[in-house]
Amino acid sequence: MLKNSSMKLLGLRGLMEQNLRSQDFHHAFIYGEKLFNLNPQIDKLYTTLVNIIGKTNNWHKLIYLTDQSFKYRIIDKKTHANNKSIAFFEIAKIKYKSSEQ
Repeated sequence: MLKNSSMKLLGLRGLMEQNLRSQDFHHAFIYGEKLFNLNPQIDKLYTTLVNIIGKTNNWHKLIYLTDQSFKYRIIDKKTHANNKSIAFFEIAKIKYKSSEQ
């Protein structure tokens, strides 16, 4: 399915859903990110990726994904600001804990 260009989106979405069901969030995010890069307008893709990021603590990807979503007008300015501030706060917490040790 992934080799056929007309079925690539469907194949990536299926792989993402399969990995979500098996709770393999790392691979689910990889397929979701590929899907987002091909077509960011897919329904509920942004919210699914944000939920995966929250479980994997990949806050730098949240910043990138939020900026791209705002650029493509998927999210509004308030959501953009909230998600970026959450990401920066979580990154700061991680850096603070690592500097204590």
